Amino acid sequence: MARPAPIGLVGIACVVNLGLAGLCLVAAGRTGSAIPTAAAIQVLAVAISQALVLRALALESVAAASKSRLDIAFWAVVVPVMLFALAAGIAIDRGIARLGVALPASDRLLAYGPLAAGWMAEAVLAARLAQRFEVSGEAGSPGRGTRRLTGSALYALLLQTLAAIAGFAVALIGMGLHMELGWPASDAVTSIAIGLVTGAVAALMAIETRLLIRDPAELDQRKGATERPSAPELAAKPENSARSGSSRKRRGRR
Repeated sequence: MARPAPIGLVGIACVVNLGLAGLCLVAAGRTGSAIPTAAAIQVLAVAISQALVLRALALESVAAASKSRLDIAFWAVVVPVMLFALAAGIAIDRGIARLGVALPASDRLLAYGPLAAGWMAEAVLAARLAQRFEVSGEAGSPGRGTRRLTGSALYALLLQTLAAIAGFAVALIGMGLHMELGWPASDAVTSIAIGLVTGAVAALMAIETRLLIRDPAELDQRKGATERPSAPELAAKPENSARSGSSRKRRGRR
């Protein structure tokens, strides 16, 4: 029996990511750095996507119809793809605008604190989501299309959380290059790198969307057309043909 979708865990993750986005925005305003701004943009996209996944999971109980199935795909993957693509563009544009701009030194606690807290929080969330991750049902079982979509929603959610971990890790490295080594281009380069990570996640989710849009019934038909009959089935065919022939003869006599 499949485990229930972790709606409560997804809700907690959404609230945590909203708090992390606000914390990073405060740090960005105090330090003037584009690094926490890019991290805030990415984690805000994650939070909004998680809210959309909650809506998709709420549709699970009525997902027998094809319309509901497509609704799950739309809210769980299609809209987050657009959000992540937008967030990637903003982060990259923010980084390009910071090229050649010297970043003043700031307090280490203010510079590292929100980013380190974000990385640790996302790591805990990713571990919990990985434990509750539910893979699609077996082929041919009732409701397989629904479970396939629900599993894809959770896959997108886990992928977004891992992207947030990578984004905070890049942000910490970039902040270290600025604070410890004094590299002037670290602010711009790190923001661009976070945007590229976000864009890569959007591309991966777009691939998942392409797989989701296919109708499971159509996939079953294609699979059945390519499957070869087993040995018992081949052995049973002559017997069935003989029975059909004898039935026709009896009908002809009558």
